[in-house]
Amino acid sequence: MTTWVLDLDGVMWRGDTSIPGSADAVAALDGDDARAAVRLVRAVAPTAATATALAPFVDHHDRDVAIAVRWAIARSGGTAVLTGRIDELVTDDAAHAARTLAVLGVLPDDDRYSVLHRSLADELDVAVRAALATLALAADPELAVDASRAIRSGDEQRIAHALESVEVRLGGRRSRLCLPVVDVRKPAAVRLAALRASVDVADLDLDAALDDLITDPARCWRSPWLATCAAATRAAAVKSCSTHRVVRPRTSVSCRTRSSTSN
Repeated sequence: MTTWVLDLDGVMWRGDTSIPGSADAVAALDGDDARAAVRLVRAVAPTAATATALAPFVDHHDRDVAIAVRWAIARSGGTAVLTGRIDELVTDDAAHAARTLAVLGVLPDDDRYSVLHRSLADELDVAVRAALATLALAADPELAVDASRAIRSGDEQRIAHALESVEVRLGGRRSRLCLPVVDVRKPAAVRLAALRASVDVADLDLDAALDDLITDPARCWRSPWLATCAAATRAAAVKSCSTHRVVRPRTSVSCRTRSSTSN
């Protein structure tokens, strides 16, 4: 049987009888070990039964798992099981990228925020990978793989050519949502402005952004790691402000008193 080997997200697809079936993958998806689930889903046989079994997990709470599931369905050729869902996934990917870009935009360029900067940059990369996995569903896996390879190459001309093909294949609303997410050539502010034209993104100041990451009231982030980074960043910033607080000298009080007395 045909052997597929792709570099996207370290996926290795092999068409042989030793790979696990969809029942194994579903059992892992229902468990608590996300890494194990990703490994099984990446190796599962690309069949119509696989697509049907995995369809309920395309928006799994662990984004890496969701990405693996979308690729598994795309390579199975069973995207018909997601009728009516793909547009929802495209929108969700765009909203998550916009949310991440918005928070990055309010973080100070300060060493105290460097860890959170890196964590959010990683989260933006997750949003890009999710959008490419959804592209594999909306168009075809080969187009998404070509786009991924172009993006990872860093070659602007190659990226432009790949994304032009994506725009032609997707067209209309899907293209307007997908391209700002995956077009890493453009500045963050430009990508965010393009996404704001299609999805609602709250205007948050720094405190509100940190609160949102830590408490995640709408379950949009679904990332304990980001919550931990945001909480640690806030604590470090508060401690730094406290350490560097300026204390007025006592003589200032007597100066004001002396001034008022002379009047």
